[in-house]
Amino acid sequence: MRDWRGFAARVASVLSTPLPAVMAMTWDEVLLWWCEANDIDSQTWGVLRGDR
Repeated sequence: MRDWRGFAARVASVLSTPLPAVMAMTWDEVLLWWCEANDIDSQTWGVLRGDR
């Protein structure tokens, strides 16, 4: 993945987690949280954007 920093920043932002905490996670753990972050985003901001 070319933009791994942006990927980690998005996970941190959606989960309201400090970026250093996300950067300290293993890559597979970040990927698991990515799925959770996408679900949360689609149920909150996604509704406002009209994604749902």
